[in-house]
Amino acid sequence: MRRASRLYATLLLVIAVASTAVAVYQYYSFREEKLRLLEEFRSSTSFNLLRVNGEVDLLLYLLERNATVDEIRLILDSIISNSHVLSETYSLLHRRTGDERLWKVHLLFANLHDFAVDVVNDPPSSIIVRLREKAGTLSELSNLLRSIRQKYHNDLRLAPEEDIERLVSLTEELLE
Repeated sequence: MRRASRLYATLLLVIAVASTAVAVYQYYSFREEKLRLLEEFRSSTSFNLLRVNGEVDLLLYLLERNATVDEIRLILDSIISNSHVLSETYSLLHRRTGDERLWKVHLLFANLHDFAVDVVNDPPSSIIVRLREKAGTLSELSNLLRSIRQKYHNDLRLAPEEDIERLVSLTEELLE
């Protein structure tokens, strides 16, 4: 009887150790998969991030050169498309990871999207006037975004919290 109890205890111990080993392996496998997925998202959105930054610069250039409303609307449409992709991507990443920094990046691009949609739907006579009023904020936004992109190789997750908060603040100023 005692021998059976010992065998039973040993068997339970072996099962517990094996279960723990499987759980640890799965944890690290899921963690690696999560990191790989985040890197793939960063890589796939680099193009959109580059485009948004360049389009804001182009918008400012066109304002300086007295471009037509149609040319400006074309650039605003592109900002709308690319900022929407970035906003949705970072929202999805936030839902999957729970990382609040990703939510802030989502807000940054959601605000930029909303601003561009609002401006493009203004009467033609108001579009250029409104953009000129916001040119300083747009310029600061573009410069900070470019600096972060270059310093962190298009990975906004690596940017300091205060830089992300400043970007969100700038986009909120655009909406005022």
